[in-house]
Amino acid sequence: MTALRRLAPLLALGIGVAACTGGGEGADGTWPDGGILACGAPPCTFLLATASLDDRIEVFEIGAEPAYRGAVDVDLDPNPDGDYGGDRLDEPYEVAVVGSDLLVPIGHYPRRDAGSLLWLPLDLLAGTPAGGTVPADAYFDGSAGRGDAILAGAGAREAIFTAPTPAGPLIAAFENDLFAAEDTWTTPGALLLLDAAERGHVPAPRTLDDLPQGPCDAAGEAVLVDEATVAVACDGNEAVAFYALDGADLSPLALCDLPPASGTRVRYLAAAAGAVFAAESPITASPAPARVWRLDPSCSLGAVAEIAPGAAGTLTDLAVVGDVVVAAGSLGRRGLFPVTTDGAGPAACPALEGLDGLWTGADDRDLEPVALAATEDGTRLAVGLGPFLPTPDDPGYGRVVLLDLAPGDCGPVVTAIRDLSDGGPGAAPAVAPGAPATYRRMPGPLAIHRVTAADLRAPAMP
Repeated sequence: MTALRRLAPLLALGIGVAACTGGGEGADGTWPDGGILACGAPPCTFLLATASLDDRIEVFEIGAEPAYRGAVDVDLDPNPDGDYGGDRLDEPYEVAVVGSDLLVPIGHYPRRDAGSLLWLPLDLLAGTPAGGTVPADAYFDGSAGRGDAILAGAGAREAIFTAPTPAGPLIAAFENDLFAAEDTWTTPGALLLLDAAERGHVPAPRTLDDLPQGPCDAAGEAVLVDEATVAVACDGNEAVAFYALDGADLSPLALCDLPPASGTRVRYLAAAAGAVFAAESPITASPAPARVWRLDPSCSLGAVAEIAPGAAGTLTDLAVVGDVVVAAGSLGRRGLFPVTTDGAGPAACPALEGLDGLWTGADDRDLEPVALAATEDGTRLAVGLGPFLPTPDDPGYGRVVLLDLAPGDCGPVVTAIRDLSDGGPGAAPAVAPGAPATYRRMPGPLAIHRVTAADLRAPAMP
């Protein structure tokens, strides 16, 4: 998710992704007050860090004193000694809080080419003591959901990117083999628009093949531009698709190509200032340009921001931080780069300073920023760091850090850095070789969920 970047008008819709807020009032609130999810003095802000390659979701409360709260084991097809090779890559991806559930897209279960959606009751997390782990067998019997948990087939391949809408969560499906060469990504992607009131129901995928300018191949991240417009990254043909949203209906608007972008990565989007910002970059260590485009449904590209021109590296995520979009860059472009969002068009600011200590893991290997998520007020940015291409038996030595931010002349400045995963007081366990439950090979996507007093259930009557 990537990180998951959404819009303020959705805050009262009962769908929590990124900085969105759950719904309900008083006794009808959906957020339980206990265990991993305890919120004693609302508002409370929770960071959900999905360690995708390690089949785990780590929960942090990131208030005045950030603290690790616990984890959820999502290893549905157990990985011996942490090995995710072969057919055991059952990775969770962009999670969202939907009503009284944690919705977890799972990319490769029950098969490598077929995914699932998991509705995990928040009560299950609340029933686990702070610092504990919800085991997979608490909600999964080996083939289906147990108790109130529901595991349903997604009906699409790589249905892993999540965005909120007024009707319910929108899931974008890649519909191609992520592990095959990019020139094979010729199948149009798909969208699944779920009804927030119908837990467990998965609609038929809506194929993205009806746009006037052509299909949207290999769909990546989806974002809501406004309450009536959806944008989808098209990684297979380097474009961005726009659809009009009317209730549960999606009508095609436009497919905007990003010239010249053949063979580049176009997977990550952010919505800000009434437009979409799309990351477009080389796939690996190429010196070709890395850019952030500003688009709208008219396909007016306007200005484009180049990220670290002349360097070699790829962009790995975007996040909206106040009045800028921050792009995460890896390899030769390693860093966090603010891009302005005003009406004059995007312009790249210098990389955030003071982060050099983040780029080295415990075993002295290089780490890259792989996921971002920002609080709604732009004062904090969570960053997932991991090795660029971890192997199935590699502990990874990744980290989850929280940056405190203040306004600067061109984008934010970093005022404090907190490592949420170094094993210290209030932090998650540090990576330990030989202990797969601690591995962090790709700490992301990240999601931030804010809980208010209206979200909390009334205390149970004696």
